[in-house]
Amino acid sequence: KELGFNTINVITNGLRFADINYFEKAKQVGLNEVLLSIHSNIKEVHDELTKVPGSFDKIIEAAKNAKKLNVRLRINACINNKNYLYVDEYLNFLSTLQPTSVNLIVFNPTEETPGYTKHDAIRIASYQEIATEIEQALVKHEKNIPIINIRFLPFCFLKGREEYIRTYWQEIY
Repeated sequence: KELGFNTINVITNGLRFADINYFEKAKQVGLNEVLLSIHSNIKEVHDELTKVPGSFDKIIEAAKNAKKLNVRLRINACINNKNYLYVDEYLNFLSTLQPTSVNLIVFNPTEETPGYTKHDAIRIASYQEIATEIEQALVKHEKNIPIINIRFLPFCFLKGREEYIRTYWQEIY
């Protein structure tokens, strides 16, 4: 803040920011935006994906604290076979938290990913299945959430809605 930055952001799992006193101290020293990783509107699914029991309750409290303290709220979610069927319910839930943007990041491990064979428990569904669920949800929620970005989904799966896809490496081709 003292160096003149306008936006001071933390990308976080929200565990510490569930404590409003901690959050307030961070705001006092300049924090004015948080990007929280909320992977599902279903507590058990979120906690399973994070492998941190109780993380859902804490991150939702952190999101509420952001609103109480007037700190800009953005949200990330990794979309995978554990949560893609609930994108509509998820965006509906997120709209109650009033984020300024939501990033739907399609989980896309590659063979170069360390521990590649260990990802079998959270393999992605097919791009077509994910895109179908995302597109149906976009139709309902594009007016409720100011910005919805989709990452790592090929453009061809959201024909007519390419403006939502934010993947630089795809754009250059």
